[in-house]
Amino acid sequence: MNVFRFDEVSHEYWLNSVRIPSVTQILDGVGLISDFAKQPLAAERGKLIHLACKYLANGVLDWSTVDASILGYVCSYAKFLEHTAWKILAVEQSLHDPEYLFAGTYDVLFSDYLVDIKSGAPAKWHALQTAAYRRLASWAGAKATKRATVYLQEDGSIPNIIEHNDRTDLARFLACRTVYELLERK
Repeated sequence: MNVFRFDEVSHEYWLNSVRIPSVTQILDGVGLISDFAKQPLAAERGKLIHLACKYLANGVLDWSTVDASILGYVCSYAKFLEHTAWKILAVEQSLHDPEYLFAGTYDVLFSDYLVDIKSGAPAKWHALQTAAYRRLASWAGAKATKRATVYLQEDGSIPNIIEHNDRTDLARFLACRTVYELLERK
């Protein structure tokens, strides 16, 4: 029996005793993620925003604990949740693909949509990321057929939503997975 686990401290995914790459690690490893997104302050801000949004989606956010530097983004997410009729099925579920051996943690699974939230500008790799996450979710039995990225706004306004409809996004991600593996073998 295979045992999959996510180590939150090291942010590593394991299948039995083998570390498997994450969706983001693969996209970064092939050069698709900008250096700006990897800057320590941007990464820390993103972690705080995702944590607050996770609590908000789960209905347990204590607004008094939200840092002022991310408050606008969290308010933007609150407006998104308030204005959408989508039903939340799961929040931040860590999964793996037993066929292609990659893993990841999607942000939110709605009844029809798999959604990733971002606090930065749109990037081409976001569509590939959501395609990979939807594949992971499908292994867990999710039926979501649509994908979108929700771009939270610093000023707290309603976020921009970009749907990803290109059917080749998953094939492109899997090509990145192959290139990543080749680069790692050196």
